[in-house]
Amino acid sequence: MTDFFKSLIEMLRDPVGAMSVLVGGLMIIFALFAVESKKIVDSLIALSAISLLSVLLFVVLKAPDVAITEAAVGSGLATAVMLFALWRVDWKADSDNQQIKKNNKQSDEAGEKR
Repeated sequence: MTDFFKSLIEMLRDPVGAMSVLVGGLMIIFALFAVESKKIVDSLIALSAISLLSVLLFVVLKAPDVAITEAAVGSGLATAVMLFALWRVDWKADSDNQQIKKNNKQSDEAGEKR
């Protein structure tokens, strides 16, 4: 067990290693938040944050091409598609609810006329 802590201290002395551990820890925290969140929008924001943190990790690890790709696809496009899908589902649910309310109102009015 002490060998583990010795290797951890050695890794944290290196700025790249310390940044990797910090970003990795934040990614785990955001992942847990995304899974445990009750609202879909909160989960979506947490997933976007994970993607942005992975971009930062790729830059620290000197992989700028992968960072640019992750920023464009993971953070940008995937988030936009998920937001659009969420908006469409919510819009569809609202229109269905309005139709149900309209049908209920019509049946109530028909019942009062009798």
